[in-house]
Amino acid sequence: MFVLNVYCVILNTHYHAVKLFVDLARSQLSEHKMLSLWQYPGRKWRVVVEAALLLIGPIPAANNTIEMQVGLSKHDPRGIYRIDIFICVLMGMIRMKFLYRAIFISSDIFSKDGMVLSILTGTHSTAHLGFRAFTNENPVMLFTISLLSYLIFVGYLHNKLEGPTNYWPEDRWRKGPMDDDEYKLVKEGDYPVTLLNSFWLHFIVFSTIGFGECKNCSAQIDFP
Repeated sequence: MFVLNVYCVILNTHYHAVKLFVDLARSQLSEHKMLSLWQYPGRKWRVVVEAALLLIGPIPAANNTIEMQVGLSKHDPRGIYRIDIFICVLMGMIRMKFLYRAIFISSDIFSKDGMVLSILTGTHSTAHLGFRAFTNENPVMLFTISLLSYLIFVGYLHNKLEGPTNYWPEDRWRKGPMDDDEYKLVKEGDYPVTLLNSFWLHFIVFSTIGFGECKNCSAQIDFP
C-alpha cells in the first residue's frame, strides 16, 4: 500500500510539471526564461498538500473499531466497523481524479513536439482535447478499466459496509425462543455477504439486467 501511495505522489508531481510546461509553452517563452515547478509558490504548496493527502493510508498496527446503528429494524444489532474501512474509502475518493491526470501526462498532445505543432497550427491543446483523443484511440481499454474499477471499488465498499451483518442472527425478527440447531448466522445461511456476491450484485445492476421482481417479498418477511 505504501508503494502505491508513493507512486501516486510521483504521478501527481509529474502531472503538475507537465501542466506547468504546457502553460509556459502557450505563452511562447524561451527555454532559459522558463521556471521550475518549485519556483511557483502557489503551485509548489499545492503539490505538497496533495502529496500529504495521497500518503494517507491504513495504519498496520491500529485495529480500532467503531460501533453504530445501521439496521432498519429494532431487532438488528449494532454494526461494528474497522476504522481502516473508512480510510480506504477516503483513499479511493482522493484517487478518483488520477485517471484523468494519468491520461493527461501520457498524451502526446502535451509533449514538446505536440506543443510546437499546436503553436504552428493554431490549435489549443486543452485537457479536454487530450481526453477525447485518448478515448478515441483506446475505447475498449477505457471501457474495460472503467468497468473493473467500478466493480472493485463499489463491490469492496458494499462488502465492507454490509459485512458486519454476516454476524447477525438470520432469524432475528422471529418471536419466541429458538433451539440451538435453529440459531444460524447470516454468513451460514443462503445469502451471506461475500466479496464475490458483492461483485456479482453490482455487475448485474451495472449491466442493467436486473434481478426482476419479487411478488411475495413483502409477505415473506414482516419487519416490525
